[in-house]
Amino acid sequence: MNLLEMVLALFAVLFFTTVALVYNRVAWDSMEYIDDSNKVIQATHLGHRYLDEVDAKLFSKQLAFNNITTNFNFTQTVNLVHPSYVYTVQATAFQCDSMGVALSTPVTKPLYSRVNIRMTTPYGMKVPVQVFRIYSRTNYNI
Repeated sequence: MNLLEMVLALFAVLFFTTVALVYNRVAWDSMEYIDDSNKVIQATHLGHRYLDEVDAKLFSKQLAFNNITTNFNFTQTVNLVHPSYVYTVQATAFQCDSMGVALSTPVTKPLYSRVNIRMTTPYGMKVPVQVFRIYSRTNYNI
């Protein structure tokens, strides 16, 4: 083996090592995106669970419409056993107009209430997940 063949072999090893490192980095980044998307899906499902709880309580008349703003202002930690994620759930409820904008002064019989659910994790999710729903006063929940 002469000098030129040795240099070509060295460049080939360097080239394939670089390609392997780039490929492994892309695979590692895609695993982070998959893990992040899994946490976002779990957080969205968790947020809708709380919003569905408001729907169910309003429908079954366990919750008066005026009490949405008092019952759904809390912060709690939720441990999901199967995926072993820990979420901090922050619920905020307030009186709003039909577009979801908060009222400047509270009224005694609001027509609309908005419930925001915000989920964060101490690690993992790049951006907190926030879901909300606007509830309107109807004949069923007076």
